[in-house]
Amino acid sequence: MQNDYQLLKGLRVALVGAGNICQTGHIPTLHDLGVPIVSVTDPSQAALDDVRRLLPSSVELINSSEGQVSPDAICAIVCSPPALHAKQVASLFDQGLDVLCEKPLASSFLDAQAVAEIAREKKRILQVGYFRRFHPAAHAIRALLRNGDLGEPCRCVINAGHIIASPSPLLMNLQLSGGGVVMDFGVHVIDRLVSWFDRIELAEYADDAMGEMEANALIRMRGWVDQSAIEVEARFSRTSQLGYFGTVEFEEGSVDFELNAGHSLIMRGSRQVRILDHDCPMSGELRLGPPFRGGGYFRQQFLEFAARVHGSSETWSCLSDAVQVNALVDECYAHKSALQTVYGD
Repeated sequence: MQNDYQLLKGLRVALVGAGNICQTGHIPTLHDLGVPIVSVTDPSQAALDDVRRLLPSSVELINSSEGQVSPDAICAIVCSPPALHAKQVASLFDQGLDVLCEKPLASSFLDAQAVAEIAREKKRILQVGYFRRFHPAAHAIRALLRNGDLGEPCRCVINAGHIIASPSPLLMNLQLSGGGVVMDFGVHVIDRLVSWFDRIELAEYADDAMGEMEANALIRMRGWVDQSAIEVEARFSRTSQLGYFGTVEFEEGSVDFELNAGHSLIMRGSRQVRILDHDCPMSGELRLGPPFRGGGYFRQQFLEFAARVHGSSETWSCLSDAVQVNALVDECYAHKSALQTVYGD
């Protein structure tokens, strides 16, 4: 792969959506990489006023809900609510731009499928912002699920949630968000499972939406590796301190991981294993190198996007997987039952 300077040279980025992920994730990353931002588009003047303090005065601020950007842009990052993604991405393609789109790709499977097909037809790059795909710890677990070093996998349990005292209005707008906790953070977990297993089957879904937006949800699935399947359970909450962690159990050990910590695992077992060029201890913490510097996994995500703009193939990102995530979320919402468990009780 070309070095970072070669990949980034000449790129000029338009940001569509000026909310939290734009301000805390993408703008600092682009600043760190030295990539010019040429415009920011958002229908909220208040959001544009907030973002102005983070940007040079030369950056154009555009008050619009459409995918309107500076003509100087080479590529775009879409940071708007999910329901706007498909339309805005298609508009950006019409302007000749490649797009890094925040997760999820769309608020429905049909929209996600449609915009992915437009990308193929127009031969445009479309990458989806599942930045946790760049966690070495996630890559290590994928390897352990396949190499047999801890025996056959048996079960996977994941918890993801915390109390959100003052959620943003956009997050709580069902028409813009497309869903509740599953569409918000749950898609990151589902994407991780899609990347680990050869296929995923929904077994059961329950939430507390009662016709509104779910704050708590339970998903049970089967994850297949070759011809073997294991049970997978994921719990999500906006009202309880579940934490963000998971465990994969094997015949001869287990692996604990934090969803937001990409460079370490807790290994428990009696076998010595080797993954990602690391000799793993029989039991204890495994550190998979130092955390990424300067922008963390957003940095790695944008570097892959830049490489793809220059003609490289997908490495850790995967558009077809992003479409599958939307398909699984739609399946969950279409087959829901009432959640019986109140997390934290």
